[in-house]
Amino acid sequence: GKCLLNIQEFSLSDIAKNILQKVYKEEIHRHINLKLDLKINSIEDTFLADPIRMKHILYYLLNNALKFTPENGTVILRVWRDREEVVWQVEDTGIGIKTDQIPLLFKLFQKLENHRKRVYGGTGLGLALTKQLVELHSGTIEVKSLVNKGSIFTIRIPNQSHLKDRLNSRLINQRESLFSTRIILSLIHI
Repeated sequence: GKCLLNIQEFSLSDIAKNILQKVYKEEIHRHINLKLDLKINSIEDTFLADPIRMKHILYYLLNNALKFTPENGTVILRVWRDREEVVWQVEDTGIGIKTDQIPLLFKLFQKLENHRKRVYGGTGLGLALTKQLVELHSGTIEVKSLVNKGSIFTIRIPNQSHLKDRLNSRLINQRESLFSTRIILSLIHI
């Protein structure tokens, strides 16, 4: 099926704080230092995109970072604006990823190394879905990683103001079309 965006105005800082609360149990359980680095001011805090999809993207990235970061490690969620884009960055002090395996991260049902399958589990869907949700917003995802040092996932999402205007006009046209169809059907039944 098709995945549609529900473009709304929302607070970047609220989304970031909300998602950190959702992964809080894992942070406490694993003794991981989870930090939020908000590099936005109150004027830049409002953004247009799909807030539910943004939460999914951040949840998958933070969940992976927590999963692959050893006890007493650190995971940082950063957010800042770069003109009309929001930049989300998740950095961890985890096990890292070999350079030749980075392209495999975003393939469906792909898990890296048999050793990781046994130790860390998972379905191999999270990062593939994350990439699809990012691309649905016309965004990009980039990974930098060093084995035994950690990884940095950087996501850039453009403000969806242009899309909101198109979606609103499409919804108005659909409502008008539906209204016209109802009138025609009503006249046929008379």
